[in-house]
Amino acid sequence: MMNIKDFFKLSEGSWICQKTFYNLSNYKYTSFKDTICIKKLESINHLLNIEQNIIGESLIYEYQWKNFKKEPIIIIWNKNSLYSYQKNNGNLVKAKQFIISSNRINILLEQNNLKIEESIFFPTANLRLSTTIVKNQLECLFISFSSEIKLN
Repeated sequence: MMNIKDFFKLSEGSWICQKTFYNLSNYKYTSFKDTICIKKLESINHLLNIEQNIIGESLIYEYQWKNFKKEPIIIIWNKNSLYSYQKNNGNLVKAKQFIISSNRINILLEQNNLKIEESIFFPTANLRLSTTIVKNQLECLFISFSSEIKLN
């Protein structure tokens, strides 16, 4: 049975990623390839002004795209809670729910009247597959799928 530490340990490293976004309102899609680097951070006090009770005794990881020019996403796990933070918008979002099974994590976030459901699956240690579904109260707005192959 995988736990959150195992999930993050498997995620560490550089991955080549193929990602496709489907916009269901206009039936259009966009695809891109990029490299993503996922690394463990020992401290984020220099990056964030977050309450110390979230930072203490935490697992902290940074997700940084190589070519997709965007601020890195910081993922924090503490006391059975999962948070994501983007420096450019200053939002700290707590996952409403996350469930870990043998080789998969399912995450539910709610933000700005949207529900975001993400599922990340490891068929092997060097292959990661994920789906993300974004819904409002009435309909499904976006779906994305990505496949990632570990480079190191």
